[in-house]
Amino acid sequence: MNHDMIFSIGAGAILGIIGYFLKDIRSSIREQQKSNQEEIKVLRADLEELRAELPEKFVLRDDYIRTLSNLENKIERNFDAVNKKLDKIFETKTEVK
Repeated sequence: MNHDMIFSIGAGAILGIIGYFLKDIRSSIREQQKSNQEEIKVLRADLEELRAELPEKFVLRDDYIRTLSNLENKIERNFDAVNKKLDKIFETKTEVK
C-alpha cells in the first residue's frame, strides 16, 4: 500500500465519522424543532384563551377610572341632598322652639 491509498482511506474514515456526527446533530436539531413547535402551539392556545378571558375578568384602566368618577359624583349628589334635608329639619326644629 502506498501513501496515497492510506491517505484516501484515512480521509474517507474521517469524513464518515464527521458525517455520522453531523447526521446525529441534524436529527437532534429536528427533534428539538418539533418539540419547540408543539410548545409554541400550546402557548398560542393559552394566549388565545387568555385573550378570551381578559374582558370577563379584568377592567380597562380608563373604564375603571370613569366608573369610579361616576360613582363619586352620584355619592356627592346624594350627600348634598341629604345635607339639604338635614338642614331643613334642623331649621324647622330651631324655628319651633
